[in-house]
Amino acid sequence: MKSWLKDAKHVNDLGGVGHLKSNIPWEEEERREAVYWERWLAKLKKPIPVNEEHRPFFRSGMHDSWLVGSERKGGEYNLTVSCIFATVFAENLGNILGLHPKGLHWHFAGPFRVILSCHDIYYQRTADLDPSGRLKFNRIEIPEFKSFEQGTFLFDWFEEQDDRIQWVVNLWIKGENVYVLTDCKSLSATDLREVDLVKAFGPNVAKVWADVRTATERDWHYELVHSEIQKSMIVHGLTAQDFDTTNFRYAFREPYI
Repeated sequence: MKSWLKDAKHVNDLGGVGHLKSNIPWEEEERREAVYWERWLAKLKKPIPVNEEHRPFFRSGMHDSWLVGSERKGGEYNLTVSCIFATVFAENLGNILGLHPKGLHWHFAGPFRVILSCHDIYYQRTADLDPSGRLKFNRIEIPEFKSFEQGTFLFDWFEEQDDRIQWVVNLWIKGENVYVLTDCKSLSATDLREVDLVKAFGPNVAKVWADVRTATERDWHYELVHSEIQKSMIVHGLTAQDFDTTNFRYAFREPYI
């Protein structure tokens, strides 16, 4: 059976939150927004149709992560992001170790990769929007990361049809909403964050990363992450000299304006 994604013409056909306003009375606009929002909240309560170990990375688990790569090969598709949580962790550890570049406004570290993969693809297309919200063809090109305006993962959600999964991904690329629409048999996530963190900080970072992930599972704001890194270093008897930062790099540097 043909994938319903092929027939989607407008962004509001994709099952997300309808966010484009029409030239209609505000009462009707408000009613429609309430319907969209209720539908979205109901969707978030449904089971995530991937294996349990991969679920934390889906249904917007990678929100605000910056884009690293987008690649389709045959029936497989990989969308690679740099995890925002791992970036916050690395920035805090970098500051604690005295690596913070002075006089710089932004100092994102990374990438610390998670690869989101589609397997046995039945149908796929990528689209952006015209001013009315209609979907039009877009060929994704991931720019070099210089700010979150350049390329960011926003949201993703699921539908299911004919024993297949329809995965809708909303990206933000150069100031535009871009969508990856994939109908496939299964999805998975490959977590390379620890691999990349060890490359940046040496093998002792693995202990600290594990501790901080456990302590900040539901809340990972900067101050808490900073505090939990310090606690973990004390528990394991680690000092700045116990980290190998030879390969640590900030992703880009932008001076104060």
